[in-house]
Amino acid sequence: MGYIRVYRGNDLTNQLELGEEQVTIGRTEGNTLVLPGDGVSRQHAAIEFQNGEYYIVDLGSQNGVFLNNEKVVKSKLKYWDEIQIHNFVIKFMATQGLSAKKGAQNQTAQESESDKTKFFKITDEKQLDDLRKKTKECFLNCSDGSGVVKKVLIKKPKIAIGKSKDADLSVSGWFAPGICATIERQGNNYELVPRKRGKVSYQNKPIVGPTKLLDGSVFSVRGRQFKFFNRLTKTS
Repeated sequence: MGYIRVYRGNDLTNQLELGEEQVTIGRTEGNTLVLPGDGVSRQHAAIEFQNGEYYIVDLGSQNGVFLNNEKVVKSKLKYWDEIQIHNFVIKFMATQGLSAKKGAQNQTAQESESDKTKFFKITDEKQLDDLRKKTKECFLNCSDGSGVVKKVLIKKPKIAIGKSKDADLSVSGWFAPGICATIERQGNNYELVPRKRGKVSYQNKPIVGPTKLLDGSVFSVRGRQFKFFNRLTKTS
């Protein structure tokens, strides 16, 4: 019996007990282990149990599978081995690890990914190490109208924009409602949800219903400008 612990940067995001059933690893729902990242293929790899041993198998991924920094197609696993898939590190352990951070067990609900796999050319260990240090960051760049832009991290499943003292981000205007719009996490995506009298525009076009936010999306609420980002950043 073995366990795997999944790390992204310094964060333990998931852990699974292995049995005799195949564990599939990929970007899309339906895999046993979902790794949300544009460098992860839809069906990237699998951990298979054969004759009392565990093996890591590349399922024809675009960016490859690395075992202890060596690219492999199929290889037997030993305890303390490290599998790297894009910027995720999967550690093969003899015992179960510590609890993952609160909310991290379902990290896929916090991600917004492209439908296509992005290719990363990896030629040396330094590039693998740089990928290990990358983590996903979701944030807004907010303009205050005077040319000053402030970066605001999105750490909650829902943030409110409006004139109310309870709003996470404020807007001005005599007739602005308490809450003009919200940004809400929906599965693997974030949506901009306008409220009545919110005067919300997305990519310079007025919207009246929930709209999916993409990395680099520009929108405004009651004249205040925002730019949405959801991308990999390098940890310190």
